Amino acid sequence: RVDLKKLIKEEVEKCSEQAEKEKISFHINTGKSIWILGDEELLRLMLQNVFQHIMRVIPENETIKIELWNDEQPVLQIKESGYGISERERAFLLGNLISIAEEENTESNSAITLAASGIIAKAHGGRVEVDTLKPKKKQKGTCYTFMFLQD
Repeated sequence: RVDLKKLIKEEVEKCSEQAEKEKISFHINTGKSIWILGDEELLRLMLQNVFQHIMRVIPENETIKIELWNDEQPVLQIKESGYGISERERAFLLGNLISIAEEENTESNSAITLAASGIIAKAHGGRVEVDTLKPKKKQKGTCYTFMFLQD
């Protein structure tokens, strides 16, 4: 059993030094502890991958918003106000894997980390949704929603 609230707070803490350097803040609204069945280290890796991706694409002086709630199933939602997610990265996160062996750019690294996050969520009986938010100036932002099976 894994306490998602605790795990989120630990992973945000690990990112705090990098976030501070890049003038990025976190807003966390997790409420009470929510438990799911799963592998803590894999779920930790899922969060690390998503946070690392977001911190690469989000501009300075922006906020990463994290919410966790239980509405018939545990739901983790992470919103950022960066430049949005490419259709290719979105496909990777949703598990539509394509060959990336020939890729030599940074987008492929980002796509790989997102693919791993999507695979981990699905391995835990979860589902992933990715939505581009309404434009804010030139920025779009992305909302990553992870839904898990109830413990």
